[in-house]
Amino acid sequence: MKHILSLLTVTGLTLFLTLSLFFCNERSSTATLERKNYMLYLEQIKKLIIATQKTRGLTNYYLNGDVGAKMLIFNEQRDMRHSMDAIKELNLQESIKIHTVYTNVQKQLLHLNRIAFTHDSSLLFSKYSQQIDTLLGLADAITSLLFPKNKDLYFATSTLLPLTENIGKLRGLGAGLVARGSTTESELNQMNEFMEEIERFITKELQYLKEAKHLDHALINLEKKSVSMLKAYMQTTRIHVLKPEKRTLTADSYFTEGTKNISEVITIFDMIEKNISSEIDKNLSDQKRDAFILWFAALLVILFVFRYHYLATMNNRT
Repeated sequence: MKHILSLLTVTGLTLFLTLSLFFCNERSSTATLERKNYMLYLEQIKKLIIATQKTRGLTNYYLNGDVGAKMLIFNEQRDMRHSMDAIKELNLQESIKIHTVYTNVQKQLLHLNRIAFTHDSSLLFSKYSQQIDTLLGLADAITSLLFPKNKDLYFATSTLLPLTENIGKLRGLGAGLVARGSTTESELNQMNEFMEEIERFITKELQYLKEAKHLDHALINLEKKSVSMLKAYMQTTRIHVLKPEKRTLTADSYFTEGTKNISEVITIFDMIEKNISSEIDKNLSDQKRDAFILWFAALLVILFVFRYHYLATMNNRT
């Protein structure tokens, strides 16, 4: 009887400790999986921002006289819908309260795409920009809520994505000015404001490079190349876009050069995102391994206790 009580006690304690550790591990795994899913969400938000920026810019220079941009607009609108569909499939609205905001943005963007060819170019440019600003806010919200201590991701969403937006504004409005062949005082002021914002974000980028000692050389070199390209693009803007008498480029070539600059910035964003996703995948793998070890260890303990009980019983009989 004494052996049976000991057996039950040890087995019960083993199961209790194993289940406690298992549920702690399970909660940790659930949180890690949520972060993984929101990295996928953030990736689609980024893609939606980039496609919307291109839609806005192409629409602007189409409405200002470059009719060849129309098919390109349809392509970017299609990419916008693809990102929207991908976000819908993730179905993460219950995890953090951003679903209502995102749903409203999606509705507004689809409406803007439907009316794009029938409204004033400057009004459409402003309305697209408002929705992009909201998407940038969502990217920041995801970072703050699920990755509050990750400085690299904070840098990516608070500096790199807004940088692409200001390059996108410069690209889109500038291409429209080249297509139209004239510039108003208000547009001139806007273009200068966009370049001031780009300079501000470049300063933040260079400061981060100086402080972040953990970044690898490939990323550092890429950022330096991006900064150099941006400065050249702004110089092109000052000489060939803001001074109509010196315009020697086309709307398409100016837009394409802006797109190259945005692509460089996004490559940096993607490298940071990839590093974080790899770390999350490693954590998930480690947590699955730990869960297996817990159950295996518990099974060994229980088998040992039963064997001990069996041997003790046999000894008592002899």
